[in-house]
This record gives sequence, structure tokens and C-alpha cells, in this order.
Amino acid sequence: MTTDIQETTDLLRDLPLLRKAAAYHDGIDLSKTLIICVQHLYSTTYTMFSELFRKGLDPQNLFVSGKCYSTDPSVYQQLKKDGVRISSDSHFFDSHQEYDQVFQSNLETFFDEFLERIRTHNYEKIIILDDGGILLSIANKKISGLSNIIGIEQTSAGYNRLSKSNLAFPVVNVARSWIKMKYESPIIINLALNKLKQKIAHISPSPRKVLVMGYGTLGQCVCKALKDKYEISHFDLCMERSMFSSESLRNELGAFDLIIGTTGEASISKDLFPYLKKPVILSSISSSDRELDAAYLRRSQEKTHNCHADLYIDGITLLNCGFPINFDAD
Repeated sequence: MTTDIQETTDLLRDLPLLRKAAAYHDGIDLSKTLIICVQHLYSTTYTMFSELFRKGLDPQNLFVSGKCYSTDPSVYQQLKKDGVRISSDSHFFDSHQEYDQVFQSNLETFFDEFLERIRTHNYEKIIILDDGGILLSIANKKISGLSNIIGIEQTSAGYNRLSKSNLAFPVVNVARSWIKMKYESPIIINLALNKLKQKIAHISPSPRKVLVMGYGTLGQCVCKALKDKYEISHFDLCMERSMFSSESLRNELGAFDLIIGTTGEASISKDLFPYLKKPVILSSISSSDRELDAAYLRRSQEKTHNCHADLYIDGITLLNCGFPINFDAD
């Protein structure tokens, strides 16, 4: 490691659960381990990496790609300084393109850069840590015949993507773990709703009727948090969890002032835009920019490289360029 961890105390966060987990696995030696990951590059993630460095992980054996909407420039720069192999595309955003497609293309190029290293170095373990399933999908296509690989997927959207694949190595699905659903979801919702409150404070008229797209763990938490302040409805593709059917969705959409996407998939597609009330606010708290067909809306505006801009398009307010509201520039 090219810099002392003590020099980076401004980025290190006190995370008691992480500290306890690190202490519990005190005997682990990661000196012969390669970690390839897609992560949100915030100070909490840097704290996690720092614990791995303390357990012997060589920063040059850590390959990281961030996402444009959740990359803290100071964390990015510090990781480079530490000697971590970090993708230069971690900041890249082109508002006229669908982010998932660009991200996957960039990630494949990044993966190819260290593919030879995987084949020629004698690692005891190769860990592929993913957020969204794209990295694991790429690895599944490009790596075969190795018994020392294990994958970890952190999101439900990623799990759903991988569940359709014939995996060549084991993948741990932490997205559906009890502790993640019970404790993390409310934290995400609280942060997201605080951000949403700030965003809509100056929008007139104030929203009154709210539709939550998706009634899984996140959707249920959103409905519970907002039910005393707004008229809340929820829609889910699973009819047993939905207040109305897929066939009646178009007729129902025109009643809502604010629509919140929580599914991790495309819940409001472009063919539904003509049925929206005007004005209407669209906000996502899930993954990437796919929830609200954001790229389609963004193409009607001048190109921007600011993935946190709020856009106003023909009566539609698209918050945070369609990316999750809980990830912003602040």
C-alpha cells in the first residue's frame, strides 16, 4: 500500500458492525486474495476497504469500478493514491444514453484489463463483489475452469438478473438476507425520503396523491413512512400485492402527483408517459436509471454530464436525472 491508512482518517467512518465483523474474522489473511468489485464509492465503502487492507489485501489486488451517481471524488482519488486499480469510467455519464448499457460496456473493457492477471497469478481466492449483477454476469461469461472463485451479490435486482443464468461458480445472495431486509431497507428509505422532501420543497403545487411502484421490501417501507402525510397507493406486478391490476394501470396513472419507483426494474416505461398527470414528479429509490425510462426523457433535453440534475420535461419533473434519489451530489 503506497500510503498509510492513518493519513486518510478524514475518509474513515466508525462503523461498529464492520468493526465487530472484522474482529470476529481476525485470523483471515488476504495477502493472496484478488477482489474485483462494483461498489458505491462513499466513505463507508472506503472504511470497508481499509479493514480488508489491514487483513493483508494488497491494494494492487483490488480492482474497483464505481457508478457515476454514487462516486465521491475524494474517495476515488484516495483509492488511486492507495494503489487500487480503479476504473477511470467510475465518473462517466452521458445523459442521452441508457446508463446500464454504457456501464456494462465500460465494465467489460475494465474486466478485460485484468483477465490475464486472473489466469496467470496463483491466487488462493478470487472474490467478485457486485452491486447489480452486471459484473458477475461478465465474469460468468469470461472465466471458466477455476475453482477458487466466489461471487457476492448485494442487490435484489442483481439477484434477479443472475437467477436466469447458469453460474460457473457459487454466488452468495446477501440481498435477500434477513438482516439486510430488516435493517438496511428502513435506513435507505429514511435517507431517500429526506432527500425527496428537500427536492420537492420548492415544487408547486405540492404533491398530494402518491403512487409507489413495487410493493416489495422497499415499497412497503415507503408506503408505511408516507401514509400519514399523503394519499398513498401502490402497484405491483404481483396482483396479490397490488391495489389495482396491470390492465388498469394506465387508467389509474393520471390521478397521481408523485410516483416513486422501488422495483429495480423499468416500472414506468415510455409508453406510459402519455397517461401521466401533468404536472407530475418522478423519483427513483432503486437502481441505476432504469426505473423510470429516464434515458428516453433525457434525450429531449440538451446533453448533460451532471447525473444529479433535476430535469423538467413537458410537465414531468425527473428528479436526480432518474437515478436513485438517495444518491445525490451532497
